Amino acid sequence: MADFVPREEVERRHQIPTGNLMSCSSGKQWSGNTTMHLVRRYDADRLVDTVARKATRAGFTLERDVSRSGTPRLSLTNDAGVSLLFGVWNHGTVVNIDSFSMCFSLPTGFSPHPSY
Repeated sequence: MADFVPREEVERRHQIPTGNLMSCSSGKQWSGNTTMHLVRRYDADRLVDTVARKATRAGFTLERDVSRSGTPRLSLTNDAGVSLLFGVWNHGTVVNIDSFSMCFSLPTGFSPHPSY
């Protein structure tokens, strides 16, 4: 995702240090989150359009929708099963990226730790 927003446009970045296991249709999936505070305010629709073009060229399939707060967002998925939810927050000053692995099964009786 770093290639979708140029480094010089990011004032600071925060990636959660651990991921969490969440339930999904066929077992569990790993999830993570990165937040980028941008150096200036961006038009959210325009930024999402730019990311959509770059993501498509990088081999992602995408769906565009609107968050509950009315801001545009993208759901991106690639052939390796990586899923990303890309959104623009705080009036175009913050980019939020939630990441998810593909669903996977755990061995019977295995009780995982909820975060890694």
